[in-house]
Amino acid sequence: MKIRYAVITILVFSVSIIVCLCRADDSTWVSNFGFTDKSEEGQIFMQLRRSLITKTTPADLQRAKFGMAEYYFKHHAYLDAFRAFKEYSDSYPPETSTLLAKVYLYKIANIKAEPETANTLKKEIFASSFVLLFSKFKVLKYLSAFDNRYEIHYYLDKIQVFLNGGNFEELTP
Repeated sequence: MKIRYAVITILVFSVSIIVCLCRADDSTWVSNFGFTDKSEEGQIFMQLRRSLITKTTPADLQRAKFGMAEYYFKHHAYLDAFRAFKEYSDSYPPETSTLLAKVYLYKIANIKAEPETANTLKKEIFASSFVLLFSKFKVLKYLSAFDNRYEIHYYLDKIQVFLNGGNFEELTP
């Protein structure tokens, strides 16, 4: 009799927890457990992967590769992010997004405590030439597949990278 009472109590308790979780909205689910199956970032990531398979236009392919590398970095998959950004920076000509890829590589090297790699990347970043005409700094902008807005400020003695208005990285030669 006591066993039957205990089993029924556990069953009722379990069912009530399941019902509460099923009725909770996504924001409650995310705040309690840290994830959701309906993640917008996850959907964008899967669309980017799909575009790599379908081989869309070269510009879309380039944007997809950068976006995937950015996703890896954001989710602390530094090995995957390093590989993706390295392939990206080696595959495309020097422009704003390849400079950002090198900044990400530099940041990953610092996170992984690899000072030799970080110094090599810093030299590559500062090797690119730019001209300042009548201003204190030159601004480059890039919008990623995840709608992240990057702004790069080239000064004579440093480079500042901003992500969505906040300071992302600052490099000095």
